[in-house]
This record gives sequence, structure tokens and C-alpha cells, in this order.
Amino acid sequence: MAAPIKKVEVFPYPNDDKYRGGAGFDLRCVALGRNGTINATGVEVYATEKVVTLTPITTRGVPGRCYIELPNDPAFLRALAEKAIQVADGATLAETPLTA
Repeated sequence: MAAPIKKVEVFPYPNDDKYRGGAGFDLRCVALGRNGTINATGVEVYATEKVVTLTPITTRGVPGRCYIELPNDPAFLRALAEKAIQVADGATLAETPLTA
């Protein structure tokens, strides 16, 4: 039996002009699910003692039929979060390889 869920949170994607282009172009985040691509509007996060699961939220506001599981290891998750912050601040992945 799987470990009980410790936490569930939903993180909607930002909805501002930074993510919009000209001529009606919008930056869309997508996920590849079992029935094709999903236009994602956010991410749902589940955590158990062993894994953290990320599931895209569809444009209908429901979880998509795909997910990614990450080890619920504090050192790994901190390294991943730090990498995401570095990329958001303008670093490229080639400049700062992920090491945990």
C-alpha cells in the first residue's frame, strides 16, 4: 500500500504580459499525456514520504492524465529548486549542471 499523501497544493501558472507575445501568440506550457498533448494551466503537487508527484492542470481545471515522480529527498529537491531559480534568473543549463 502506498504511503499516505502528506500535502496537496496547486500552483497556477503566471498570467501576465511577460508570457504573451504579439499577434495573438501566447506562450503555452504543455504536457504529453496518454491521449496526446495537454495545454497546462498549472501544476498540482502531491507529496508522500517517498515521492513528490507533479501533475499538470488542464485548461478545464482538472489534473491531466500524466505525472512525474521525484524522490522526496531534501537534498535532491533543494538542488532542483536552486537550478530552477538559476534558470529563472537567466542561467542556462549548460552553464550550471545539476549536481546533488
